Amino acid sequence: MKMRQAKKKYEEPAEVETLYSSTVYSISGITELNNPKYEDQKVLLSYQNKITIKENEPPSNPEKMTDDEISRMRSVLNSIHTEEVLFISDKINFEVNSATILPNSYAELDKIIKIIKEKNVRVRIEGHTDNQGTASFNQTLSIKRAESIKKYLVKKGIETEHLEIAGYGSSKPVASNTTPAGRSLNRRVEFIIIE
Repeated sequence: MKMRQAKKKYEEPAEVETLYSSTVYSISGITELNNPKYEDQKVLLSYQNKITIKENEPPSNPEKMTDDEISRMRSVLNSIHTEEVLFISDKINFEVNSATILPNSYAELDKIIKIIKEKNVRVRIEGHTDNQGTASFNQTLSIKRAESIKKYLVKKGIETEHLEIAGYGSSKPVASNTTPAGRSLNRRVEFIIIE
């Protein structure tokens, strides 16, 4: 029996489509990200998280950065960072869910005033909260608390032109929010030299 071998039909090689993706890392602050093809699907990227955005997909959920990634990114940022941290304090206390400064915080604030006067610098007062409550409430509260501190400093003789404020809510924790001790560290005020 004779077998016929079928001729193979020549096929053009499939065109290879190049897909692009970007990974974004966040060491501080909050960044809003989206893929322009999926404009209505935006994602907020916060402290020590990363996200990969692929060309033909909406943004995925953020993931925690590894310790190696955090170290690598910090070394890169430190090489270009132009701001100096003047002071970080978790000893400035407020009434619960309020921007009213408690009197036991005045000594700490007076210490800051002395440093600002000695250095003659412009400073940004940054308010931070823990993650108890809603993100929008914490954001507003952190701004109000920074504003209260600014008013206190101005009342004690610091020129208002030397001060700026910012509030980051719970977006930049320095410790775990799962323990009371961690939440206490996250409720803090940072004083950053801006000039």
